[in-house]
Amino acid sequence: GFFFAKEFKGAPNSNNLTPITRSVFYFGVPIAPDKYYAENNDDAQDERHTSWVSQYTDFFLAPDPPGMQINYIQELLSNQEIGALVQGDFLLAGIAGLTVFALIIVQTQSWFLGCMGFLNIIMSYPITMAAYHGVLQIEIDTQLNLLAIFVILGIGADDIFVFVDAYKQSQHEGDKLFNDVEARMYWVWRRAAEAMLVTSATTFVAFVMTSLSPIPAVATFGIVAGLMVLFNYLAVITWFPACVAVWDYYGLDRRGMCWTSRCVPMPHLVKSSSSSGTGDLENGDNSNNNQEMTTLSRQKSQSSRMNTDVDVSNFRRVERFFYETLSPMLFSAKRYLLTAFVVLFCVMLAFAVQLKPPEEEEFGLPDDSEVVISITLSDKRFPPSKEISKRTNLIWGINPNDPLDNSGIDRNDEKDFGTFILSPPSEFELNNVTMAHINRTCHELKTARNADNRLFVAEQGAQCWVDDFTTWNTAHEKKVGVSPLNWASQPDVAARFKLFVSDEEFGVKWKKNFGGLLDRDNPQRILWTRVSFDNVLLLQTTRSEALYWRAEWEKKMQEINAKAPKQIAHGFQTCDEWAVQVTFNVMVASTFFSIGVSYLVAVVVLTLASRNVTIAAFASLNILGVVVSIIGFIVMAGYTLGPVESIVLVLIVGLSVDFVVHLAVSYSATQTTGRFYRARSALLEMGVSVTSGAVTTLSSSFFLFFTILTFFQVFGTFIFVTIAFSYLWAVFFFMPSMMQLGPRRHPFGDLSYLWNKYVRGVDSESKAEAVEMRNGRPEEQD
Repeated sequence: GFFFAKEFKGAPNSNNLTPITRSVFYFGVPIAPDKYYAENNDDAQDERHTSWVSQYTDFFLAPDPPGMQINYIQELLSNQEIGALVQGDFLLAGIAGLTVFALIIVQTQSWFLGCMGFLNIIMSYPITMAAYHGVLQIEIDTQLNLLAIFVILGIGADDIFVFVDAYKQSQHEGDKLFNDVEARMYWVWRRAAEAMLVTSATTFVAFVMTSLSPIPAVATFGIVAGLMVLFNYLAVITWFPACVAVWDYYGLDRRGMCWTSRCVPMPHLVKSSSSSGTGDLENGDNSNNNQEMTTLSRQKSQSSRMNTDVDVSNFRRVERFFYETLSPMLFSAKRYLLTAFVVLFCVMLAFAVQLKPPEEEEFGLPDDSEVVISITLSDKRFPPSKEISKRTNLIWGINPNDPLDNSGIDRNDEKDFGTFILSPPSEFELNNVTMAHINRTCHELKTARNADNRLFVAEQGAQCWVDDFTTWNTAHEKKVGVSPLNWASQPDVAARFKLFVSDEEFGVKWKKNFGGLLDRDNPQRILWTRVSFDNVLLLQTTRSEALYWRAEWEKKMQEINAKAPKQIAHGFQTCDEWAVQVTFNVMVASTFFSIGVSYLVAVVVLTLASRNVTIAAFASLNILGVVVSIIGFIVMAGYTLGPVESIVLVLIVGLSVDFVVHLAVSYSATQTTGRFYRARSALLEMGVSVTSGAVTTLSSSFFLFFTILTFFQVFGTFIFVTIAFSYLWAVFFFMPSMMQLGPRRHPFGDLSYLWNKYVRGVDSESKAEAVEMRNGRPEEQD
């Protein structure tokens, strides 16, 4: 049955042939029995096994003989295959990094600032790993942690763009600011640091929520990514401003940020404001430029309080596009855009509620990999067998309701699962009566069927130490010449069991099936025991099938306990496949819990950052729309809530807040009156930074489309789609919503106004109205 395909009949004297066959080879040399009880013997056994199997790597990797296809699956060799695929995929990280580097240079229009900005980003990784391993003393380092590099490329570039764009736009902020380098840098630093703090804080919280996951690989990814966001923010508000100051002081990249003929070269303020007062810039007269910029600064300063248009002819082309083209387009189509996004939200919500865990286990490997081919062939072409199967364990002596105490585990040790919480002696005692019950259970389960007439155990799938105990007794009786084993005699059973577990062949074989068996001199300290059965689940089983058999085994265990003596009536069953399903359930619960907490934090941060409840409310709706759109896309595209999807869903709140918070804070901060004018001012100020950040993150995640491992492909796809939806919602929903329903002027919706009016009893609006009546209220456009 094991060696041949299902369709092979094997009739005598027939020419029946099988197109496929399989074999099992056992590798490795066990450690000598006298060393088996030594401390840390598992590590030594693993090392011996690895060394032994590695000798045959070239044999398995050799080309197949003519006319044959040979596939293999072995843990060590399969890990080597996966490792090679991962290394190839991460080469694309270098290409993504170079792309981000090029985009930073183009956006800043400075080789020096581009290099320093990119260095600012990549510095966060080694600093993070130093803190991760050195300060936090975490040794677990999975390949999932490397995905944080792709995330920080976009986040870090966005922070660089915010700071540089603020520095560029500071030249339009008035005479005093324009001619005072300290005042200018303070203005730039304050505006950029505040904007970046809001986005970094929400993203950091999202990663912190990920670190609370009970799944170690996901938790460590959250820690690494969160630290990278933190250190990147600290660097961009300390080290990078110093780089900008050096760039300015020494006049690096003389044309600096101005590569087009229509751009006014940025003056290097330290030199132009020196005591010489010459206004020269490296022997070049820059007085005309200073005069022109001063005029523009005065004009923008005045128009920020009035509803007049700003002359943006000397602004960058992208800024002119946002001011002159996109803003009027959004205003004209605001009702249509809002209606379209409401429809989009409803459609995506209808799909989002259908999200569910995957029906089948996801390998994350290409279909032509050895692992996938071997498992698929075993499941579809061969009958279930004990050699390749999933195993159900029946356990007695451990508390079935609370089996593990993990309070003191070493989280750096992946093999440290905690300590067993034992049942009291009254609920478990391994004696002749309980052994007889275990023996009967093993024999009954070999042929047991459920209500649907399906076998519980695969052919020859019982792994019961009681069978070997019986076999050993028979051989022992012939060898020593004693009477047959008397199950009714506890002294006879105890004496023979002591000899059995001391036997080098049988005792070593079953050593891991007993708890408390510390040494061979005192083998009767049995605190728990188990027997195992190869079940009929396929290697690549479906979720519904796994849940079905979990319920069936649970009912069978209840029947076994009902017939058991009181000393062994509290057994329970478990299987690795059940753990997979539990992991999925935990993943679903933790994912939506993390999304909820991250969203609440984002709402609070948005409210505090914008200082306006109306703006924060629409920004919160914007984030909700992005979250629903992403979940709806997952369902529409045929994805399920697997491990990668769970990680990305936790991140989407942090990633989706970046764009809308920049626009919201800018809309709130402008002194312009009128919804259209305030929205247009926000787009002029932050539109370039938002667009540049989106392009950079989209570019870095785009390269993940070409990876081999499905894991990276899915991650790249969702990051790409998340950024795309975040940008679309921020620009084409949030800004039209501000043009339609946003506060027209201060102090409508301001936190300070609401506090003064409803807590302190001071109506600051009436004072503002009096000032406007005295000075003349400008005409508003809504």
